[in-house]
Amino acid sequence: GSARKALTAAAGAATALYGFARPALAYYGLDVENPPSKTFKPVVAGTCVYLLYTSSRQSVRGQREIKRIKKAQAKIEEEEAEYMAVAGKAESDADIMASLRNRTSTLGDDDADDD
Repeated sequence: GSARKALTAAAGAATALYGFARPALAYYGLDVENPPSKTFKPVVAGTCVYLLYTSSRQSVRGQREIKRIKKAQAKIEEEEAEYMAVAGKAESDADIMASLRNRTSTLGDDDADDD
């Protein structure tokens, strides 16, 4: 049923492709009126089927890739929101230095008591 329809469509496409390819085939010295073998047209038909199949697979791959990218983008946005949600106040370098000086002076006072 469907295989026969596909083969008929491929044969029709091969005939059309053969008609378009005649000048190129003649240029390369291939006798287009008397093909070299009886398998010439089926080979062209098979090539057409292959090209149609691979081009249809490309659209499926493209759709899968778009889904994968959207999923990854959502994950990245979720992680970004998680990392950017910071509670509390942000400290500047000056605040950190003042805290370290306080701690150093406190430690220095402890060392002075030991002497």
